[in-house]
Amino acid sequence: MIHGARFLRPVDEEQKWELQQITSSSPLTIPAGRRGGKFTMARRCRLDIIIEILDVISSGTTKTKIVCKANLNFNIATKYLDLLQEKKFIRKNSNVYEITGDGQMFLEKAKELQI
Repeated sequence: MIHGARFLRPVDEEQKWELQQITSSSPLTIPAGRRGGKFTMARRCRLDIIIEILDVISSGTTKTKIVCKANLNFNIATKYLDLLQEKKFIRKNSNVYEITGDGQMFLEKAKELQI
């Protein structure tokens, strides 16, 4: 699982080819695009975000830690947490989010499906 962003620097053509050879076989690589001279992270799919949130919540944590560890915007995290509560994958006890049995089962199956 990917935790946090990687900072990339521009490379010459030979280094690009070597980098492509190394990263093409890695299942954890997130391709980076180039915008305005800076490298940017590619968007994560919805399932990747849900897996990341459930993985963080599996130890029981607050919304602030979920936002930081899953690398999410606070508003986006709120939408995903509401969705996961609606599906009964997580529950909220005071300010602490906890994963349910169904959420743990979903997390295990989703990790198996992840490429």
